[in-house]
Amino acid sequence: LRFLAGTLDLDTALAIVSRKLGLQVSAVFMPFAEAAIDVDKPADKELVEIILAKRDNP
Repeated sequence: LRFLAGTLDLDTALAIVSRKLGLQVSAVFMPFAEAAIDVDKPADKELVEIILAKRDNP
């Protein structure tokens, strides 16, 4: 209900998930969006290689 009401914050959500799974769940904040790219397809690998090449050679 808190989610639907828009009152569920991240800490509370993580605490609920941790309790239900029986383990500690936490968020890891990163200063760069590229950290969210999962490389599980060849196209993803190509994207990451392009991003890294641009980072090395601006």
